[in-house]
Amino acid sequence: MPKTKERNMVNEQRSSCMSALNLIYYFNKHQDVPVEKLMEGLSVDFDYIDNISNWISGADSARLFSNAVKNIKGFSHTDWINAGNMAYKGKTSGYFKMLFILLPIGDIYMNVPKYVKHIAGAVDYEIISSRPGTITYKRVISNHDLKGENTLGCECSYNLGIIKAIAGAKDEIAYSSEAAHEICSMKADKILSNYYGMNKNNFSYRDSGLYINGLLYARYIKLNPGEDNPEYFGRTGDYCGAGESNALLFIKDYMLDGMMAFSAGDVYNAPYCVFRINYKKKFFVAERLNNRKMILFLEQQLKMTEEKFRQAITVKQELQNSMKEIVRRDEIISVYMRDSIYQEIKAGKNPLEFKPQKKSLSIMFTDIRNFATMTEELDPIAITEFLNSYFFKINQPVINNGGEIDKLIGDGVMALFTDCNSAVTAALQMQRILKTEGGSLLTWDWGELKAGAGINFDEVVEGNLGTAGTKMDRTIIGDGVNLASRLESLTKYYHTDVIISDFVREELTGDFKLRYLDTITVKGKSRPSAIYEVIDEQDPGVVEFKLETLKNYKKAVSFYQSGDFKSSMALFTDLNSRLADAIQTDSSINDPMIDIYIKRLLELDRYGDDESFLSYWDGVFRHADK
Repeated sequence: MPKTKERNMVNEQRSSCMSALNLIYYFNKHQDVPVEKLMEGLSVDFDYIDNISNWISGADSARLFSNAVKNIKGFSHTDWINAGNMAYKGKTSGYFKMLFILLPIGDIYMNVPKYVKHIAGAVDYEIISSRPGTITYKRVISNHDLKGENTLGCECSYNLGIIKAIAGAKDEIAYSSEAAHEICSMKADKILSNYYGMNKNNFSYRDSGLYINGLLYARYIKLNPGEDNPEYFGRTGDYCGAGESNALLFIKDYMLDGMMAFSAGDVYNAPYCVFRINYKKKFFVAERLNNRKMILFLEQQLKMTEEKFRQAITVKQELQNSMKEIVRRDEIISVYMRDSIYQEIKAGKNPLEFKPQKKSLSIMFTDIRNFATMTEELDPIAITEFLNSYFFKINQPVINNGGEIDKLIGDGVMALFTDCNSAVTAALQMQRILKTEGGSLLTWDWGELKAGAGINFDEVVEGNLGTAGTKMDRTIIGDGVNLASRLESLTKYYHTDVIISDFVREELTGDFKLRYLDTITVKGKSRPSAIYEVIDEQDPGVVEFKLETLKNYKKAVSFYQSGDFKSSMALFTDLNSRLADAIQTDSSINDPMIDIYIKRLLELDRYGDDESFLSYWDGVFRHADK
């Protein structure tokens, strides 16, 4: 491979050769990876990297990481911590090591940015806050004349390894220390694509967060100010939409090829990295003790009276019981309360002080078909047991797709989503569960368990309703909520499972099978809304028939809406004949919309030539019932 000379990287991401050299040394010496394997595909040779004043491109740094991943089974981006730890032990000068022995521990940690700079070379750190026992650092861009240095992508973890090594440099007999990476500025999608080589089609950002293989793994959050220094961000935050977020919180572990790529609680996509060192004196003094002093100290401790020992045991037991009770109450509250409110309480906020605010949300209502009739022979206890089993199954798709259950209303569910794709996916997964597991929920002879879902997307107002001291409920209100509820009711009229509004359809980016149903107004409202059915989870024969006849169906509906009732009737009559033929081969096929439009057209036939009637005709069907 030809040795490339220093080239202009002003507008490129770049990485320091000092870091690259340390990492190659670690992988070669401690992971037995040949240098040739690590250098494979890089545009520079080892001699170039061996000059620590040089820089390599972001593409080369990504290739170096990829080569490490490829040659070490179970290696992940967090394993750079080990590389940083070894880099400190191998590269730290005797001068710094001597200082660690002589300086007080507080002075050592106040100078950590200097030591990390000595090893890593490409990054600077500044102290956010310091107090006895804790010191916090922020990772900042180095002051040099080139822009966008990448510092090997996961150098934040590499630097954490250095910090951890420094945290253990002082006499371990006298001190206990731990270092943690509080928030990370690395982009989670870049880690997946650049370093794990994942196809970009397998992950995407949506309104609620990062989806991997179709599942929500990380949610958008807005970081709260830090407790020690409110000018900088802390580790906690509130769930929010993409536009309001400044970080990404992983809500569950993500394993890739058997190794942990991301852990629940990890914070990525932050504006900058934040590290924290916690340290404390052990049970004796901070300075080195000789053996004689240690023996005297231990003898003094052994003189504790039996009564004091019993008191200590009692206090410990009381604390353990208190902690168990706190955990028990916490678990109960988390079940009976909306997750967003529960998270507010955990973050130290007061939900009672929540001010009404506007939000754009997807609202879903679901309801069991003919619930009153199917349960009229059951006693209330049996009904309660059935509903609990039903909700256990049906609520999971809401949670798994980043939604939030606002309330359970009898046999119905009201759920909220920040993303329309997630709402529709959850509704389809509910239908799939009812088909595959619905029969097992029924302990009496009824037949098929069915439920309808209505989904609308609109700007609504979220706020507290009620008064403190009596009863309060956090909920949403607005016309968009009412329409979603009406759409769920209309699933019975249109004989379909999932109905969405045109507002939802406009927001969808996923590959869903939709068919236009009608343009309607609901009772009490005058604004028309086009509505669609989502047919993905209907019987295969039904889906095939609806897609095959979709072109003529659209034409027939178009004629109906324009007032050409005869042409519309001719097409719907032909569709009805094709339906009858299809039923001969598959009795499960049905399309109630054909019959609905034919009945309307028979009633409208007498107006076919009435110019006065046609001048007012707008094709909107006005539902008089809720």
